[in-house]
Amino acid sequence: MGKWVDACTYWGRWGVRTPGLDDIATFTAKMDQWNVEVAALTGLHALVDNTRQGNRQIAEVVRQAPDRFVGVGCVNPLMGAAALEELAQCVTDGFRALRLYPVQHLYTVRDRSVLDPVFERAAAARLPVYWTGCPTPGSILGQTPLDGVEDLARAHPTVPIILSAYNYRDFYRIQMLMRAASNVYLEISCYHGVEGVREFSQAFGADRVLLGTGYGLQYAGIGVGKVETADISEDARALIGRENARR
Repeated sequence: MGKWVDACTYWGRWGVRTPGLDDIATFTAKMDQWNVEVAALTGLHALVDNTRQGNRQIAEVVRQAPDRFVGVGCVNPLMGAAALEELAQCVTDGFRALRLYPVQHLYTVRDRSVLDPVFERAAAARLPVYWTGCPTPGSILGQTPLDGVEDLARAHPTVPIILSAYNYRDFYRIQMLMRAASNVYLEISCYHGVEGVREFSQAFGADRVLLGTGYGLQYAGIGVGKVETADISEDARALIGRENARR
């Protein structure tokens, strides 16, 4: 089956929930256990407190283990020019994607005056954007609705929008959105529906589904197991498990 590329992991300890990881050796040992070669890493500090500090933490981890991690930056579009400056720094630091936490950072898809500049910069830098539901489903953090994402995706057709941390209760809404906009993808760290990997890859193509474990907040083996045991072809498994993230 080869090694996997994990499109969704989290780094650091945070105040909302005591678990979390801030040790590279422990993190990479778990990656090795589940045959994960590279992980896309977001800083939890950027979720609950300070995006700049969270991004600098990720830059340092990537610097120490560049063959195992790629950085996923985070900005809060409500910060306006400061958010664009932080996004530029993420690009300078070699980050490969951008994560947004709308409900946690207190904005919505309707705040296009601040979202559009961020998406325009992401398009220019060729960064995919993670649109995050809730990294810990059922928690006090709340979940970002999917309403309105279709218009955002159509307004920025060159930006891959990765629906991240959405669960089976959004099954039909996710399907409607992926059907309406070809630049919308799904990573499966929080999607726990039975045979979700098979259903989404058959409906929209295996090139639009990505392995994500949510490790740092969730058990890594569950995410990997969804791909390894899915009733799909080996070609589809390779796409979902590594090639889509590499692309």
